[in-house]
Amino acid sequence: MYRRMEEAISIPLVVATLSCNYPNPDWGQAYKAIDGNTSGVWEDGSVAHTCHDEGDKWLKIELNPGYSNYFITNIRIYDRTGYRARLVNTQVQILNAAGGIIASKTITDADMGDNPQA
Repeated sequence: MYRRMEEAISIPLVVATLSCNYPNPDWGQAYKAIDGNTSGVWEDGSVAHTCHDEGDKWLKIELNPGYSNYFITNIRIYDRTGYRARLVNTQVQILNAAGGIIASKTITDADMGDNPQA
């Protein structure tokens, strides 16, 4: 049985992993993507970042298995301020426990909204 929740909830996340960690260990680490700070300003210290020279870049967030009875109805992504174009054509996928894709969406420029700072 699945439960539907209309209000936003904070789900305790198990782990956030990047395809490659940014070279400086104090900046850009994967856990910064889930720290609750939505500032896109690099100097605020809450932006995850992959390596510059890497080909296929990804961020993986695994949810606590105790939340398997909930539907994911909305995913909100906050981008680094001033780097809007970097997320265009990014694919967001929801995987099941076995790693199979159950939902997928490619981010378009229209998804980025009207905020020129995005």
